[in-house]
Amino acid sequence: MSIPLPERAPLVLSVDSVVYQVVAGAPPKLIVSVVGTVDSGGWQAGELIPRIYLDYPKDGVQEFDFIAGPPRRVSDPVPCPIFSEVVIEFENWMRGFRIHSASNQYDVRF
Repeated sequence: MSIPLPERAPLVLSVDSVVYQVVAGAPPKLIVSVVGTVDSGGWQAGELIPRIYLDYPKDGVQEFDFIAGPPRRVSDPVPCPIFSEVVIEFENWMRGFRIHSASNQYDVRF
């Protein structure tokens, strides 16, 4: 079960592609890079927000919300790409991750 977070920027329209890498070290790191789509120009500061858990998820899937700052002015409704990357500690319970957007989700299993 994840902890509900305060209201924040909206989810991007969609997740289109994901690349990840687990980097050895003490502690190991998970690097996730994602490209998505927003529904118009002017969106900014794409960000992957890891969900925080009271106890690790039983399915071993770390979830992320892909958010961005909406346009401050009216803009043309032309789909545009948006990018984000996050680096988190790779926990021993992780068996994969899931990225949420407004219209889809992207699942990766290790």
